[in-house]
Amino acid sequence: MNRPFIAAMSAVIALVWAQWWFPVQADRAIQLRLMRWMAGPPPTVQVTAIPFWQMASGRFQSIAMRAHQVRVAGLSMQAIDVRWTDGQVALRRRSPYGLCVLRAGTIAGSVVVGSSALAALFNQTGFIESTRVNIAHRQLVVRGVVRLDGRRLPIDVSGRLMFTRGRGGRVVFYPRSVNGRALPGPMSMNLFIMSQWRLPLPLRIVGLRLGQNRITVRVVGG
Repeated sequence: MNRPFIAAMSAVIALVWAQWWFPVQADRAIQLRLMRWMAGPPPTVQVTAIPFWQMASGRFQSIAMRAHQVRVAGLSMQAIDVRWTDGQVALRRRSPYGLCVLRAGTIAGSVVVGSSALAALFNQTGFIESTRVNIAHRQLVVRGVVRLDGRRLPIDVSGRLMFTRGRGGRVVFYPRSVNGRALPGPMSMNLFIMSQWRLPLPLRIVGLRLGQNRITVRVVGG
């Protein structure tokens, strides 16, 4: 086996190793920065950048992030699944979460919020206590207790969940009846607002699906 061949094989092995090692280091760096934004188990991050030296300027083909049972901006989430493609970032200490977005690229993903997390949001309003939330058949039913003239009275509110588009996208509850009686006029309550999450890159809500005691919010960005 001649020396040029050995040198060529060594170079190939080194490139293959570098193509694996550098994205792994980027995975860990981004994971640490995401943990400043969310509380809970560390998220799973996978960076794809081919060739790897693109990362020297912060460029990448994709970043996939998944997290389970985490808390963001006071909201507990069952799952977050986001994929960011064709972007560019810089790691800067003074930027939010240590990330500065140089090129937005495209982001698409989903956030799953369970009924217990929604119940906690209703409790935070101070209007209703001991809240329980049931989600089924595109309806949201809120049961709990309200205080009126020093008495604790049961309450049962039924309504719909909807969302608003735009960078300040909101998930909104529109109650229709209280204790079986229709409301005399329209009412609404913001459950959460995307802009309050203070993300490095703003996201927009583009879809909302109600499942069995959970909601799935589809988001895009870029």
